Amino acid sequence: MIVKTYEEMFGQKLTIKDLVNGFIEDTKTGKVTGFGGKLDIRPPYQREFVYELDKQKAVIQTILARYPLNVMYWAKKDDDTFELMDGQQRTISICKYQTDQYSVDVEVANKRMAKTFSNLGDKKQAFLNYPVTVYICDGTEDEKLAWFRIINIAGLKLTEQEMRNAIYNGTWATDAKRYFSRVEGEGFSSEGHESNGHTYGDYVNVAGGKRSEKENAVVRQKLFEIVLEWVVDDYNRKNNSTGSDKMTIDNYMDSHRRDSDARELWRYYEDVIEWVKSTFPTYRDFMKTVEWGILYNIYGKSTPIDADQRVSQIMAKANEISNIKNVYLAVLSGDLKYLNARAFDKRDIARKYAEQNGVCPYCKKKYNEDEMHGDHIRPWSKGGKTEYENLQMLCTECNLKKSNYDVKYLPWDTSIYEDFDLEVWDAENSDGKEYMTCLYPLQQYGYNIAFTYLITEFITMIIYIIQWGFYWRSRLVSWSAFHVLGRLGQPIFY
Repeated sequence: MIVKTYEEMFGQKLTIKDLVNGFIEDTKTGKVTGFGGKLDIRPPYQREFVYELDKQKAVIQTILARYPLNVMYWAKKDDDTFELMDGQQRTISICKYQTDQYSVDVEVANKRMAKTFSNLGDKKQAFLNYPVTVYICDGTEDEKLAWFRIINIAGLKLTEQEMRNAIYNGTWATDAKRYFSRVEGEGFSSEGHESNGHTYGDYVNVAGGKRSEKENAVVRQKLFEIVLEWVVDDYNRKNNSTGSDKMTIDNYMDSHRRDSDARELWRYYEDVIEWVKSTFPTYRDFMKTVEWGILYNIYGKSTPIDADQRVSQIMAKANEISNIKNVYLAVLSGDLKYLNARAFDKRDIARKYAEQNGVCPYCKKKYNEDEMHGDHIRPWSKGGKTEYENLQMLCTECNLKKSNYDVKYLPWDTSIYEDFDLEVWDAENSDGKEYMTCLYPLQQYGYNIAFTYLITEFITMIIYIIQWGFYWRSRLVSWSAFHVLGRLGQPIFY
């Protein structure tokens, strides 16, 4: 691979005037060109434009102050045109300013005034004559991509999805980015078939915070990556793929890279969001944090008719829930355990333990406080509240039994609930056999297994006796004898 500066290759310096000549930005195809149409500013392996306005202005102010701008890198193509390998953000910032798409503060008569390029006055020519340092590489596609990876180590690194776009570039990836990689793309801005005042982007967690952060995440391929994760999950579920057989995003992109378009991926995403909007027409801000594609893959064909109403019922008691974002999973699965009822206050637990004197109300046995659990007398899923009057302290075993008892009730029927009865539970869930404590293993697991266990224990005791015989004269006689006697004194069955 040969690397030369622009000046070495052409015998003169590259100026901004040369760079911005013939600048075109096609928002439909995403293609951006400059340098008289000979420079591809956004080749397939490049990220989308991510500079926010303050960074764009900083580039222009650097030029106007005649400070040096960072080096840019181009790659020479076989047809004597060029691809921009590094410096896209700076190049587009310059071109957008030269076409009056924004203004910067310029000092005029000791005052700072906002000026577009057309209003720069006598500074305009100095701006156009500003020299830009560019290195040009000439080599194979693999050499150029390898250099691109090295260049990316410094500065604003590519995300995993941006790098995938570079590796699996082609007609499919280009079309997919049209949907999912731009703020104005349908994947983010579409309101769908039935408008409810919210766009598709309002249902996807591309980023939090200010809108500018969302936009930044979209153009950096976050939305694209999320949709790919969903569709890959759908494939793996339908094909029961596990372990090394599971499809990955890389596998999916590689298998589709030569497709003429990405309509199949778009239709899947459209189906997901339209399902969400029709199933849960009431929009809530935290809906953007839900992995809708995963829920659609699992529950899309078995959705409760009154799903949105059920969500509203739960939200009416939101202060009782510790994991509110799982409300949709709980409704679709019919299992309220995903919500995690709010835990009782530690002071209330200590008070209740003292009130019960450490006695479990079901088995009537006494325990230490750390051996007991705060339990909802009437389960939260059946209308019980997380308040002192609905608190009881149970031992671990009884708490588990009561939990298993409670799940037999439908989570949406809060009107019917019979109090837990330990004796009834044990009677209904035992096999009806009486067991002697010492013979329990024989009766429960069979005499063959118990006999093998007995032989093993006998051999172990013989070994201890032999060891004791070897060392009977040593000072350890008393210790060994105690150890053997202790071993002999253990019960046969644990």
